Amino acid sequence: METREQRQARIDAKVAELRARADAKEAESNRLRGSVDDDSTFWTQPAYGNAAGRAFAARRERERSKIVKAGNLYMEAKALRETADSMEARGARMAGDAAAEREAAIAAADFKVGQMVRTLYGVRKVVKVNRKSILIEGGMSPVSVPKHLAEAV
Repeated sequence: METREQRQARIDAKVAELRARADAKEAESNRLRGSVDDDSTFWTQPAYGNAAGRAFAARRERERSKIVKAGNLYMEAKALRETADSMEARGARMAGDAAAEREAAIAAADFKVGQMVRTLYGVRKVVKVNRKSILIEGGMSPVSVPKHLAEAV
């Protein structure tokens, strides 16, 4: 059975690897983008139908491909960083963590009959309070809503 510390160590290693991959992709993106000709006449000059014009058009297309590839690499690096940030923020999750959070939210909820609450169904009045859920006024009959999904107005 894996402990929380072991799982967190695995997550930290994965985060470091994702960030290293993102750095490499971003460096490659910057290298490609830096090698592209930024002269405006290069991009606006017409390519004629003779051999020199076709060669020029092919060169311009290669440069355009570098720009597109650099943009794709940058976006991949950004996605890797976002994944790493999300993994780092979430931390190690163990079996039972979600249930414990839900139970804590239920224990912290203090609803009373007649109180107005905001739920998925909008702002409604509490009809009955149970241990884990509340009954709210519905369109036709009362609707049961878990306490952790309701908030007092």
